[in-house]
Amino acid sequence: MFYATQGTGVDPSHGVTEAVLDPEGRVRERRPLAASMAVARTPDGGYFSVGTPVGDSGPGLGTESSDRPSASNFYARRLDATGAIVWDHELPTGLISRVKMVVPTSDGGFAVLAVKDIE
Repeated sequence: MFYATQGTGVDPSHGVTEAVLDPEGRVRERRPLAASMAVARTPDGGYFSVGTPVGDSGPGLGTESSDRPSASNFYARRLDATGAIVWDHELPTGLISRVKMVVPTSDGGFAVLAVKDIE
């Protein structure tokens, strides 16, 4: 399970935390991640995240471009199994307002669902 930690007083360099739950729903382990809520596990146990730039929080930790009508880039970030950043790439996208989710594809890549709000 992933939950947002950005803006909650937790380390601001980490946008989400992954929580591992036991069968009764109790938290067994927490792992803070420098990722947005649009995050997916990779086959090697790492993570892939896509986000929009938001204020001073660093590239790619947001899922909405709330400080501007839309963003022309988003950030793709690959993390290893420990949560360390492997690479971070800025990708031109055209104008988008929100990144909704990222999902693994059958060829080993990822698909990103992003939307442009009509103004």
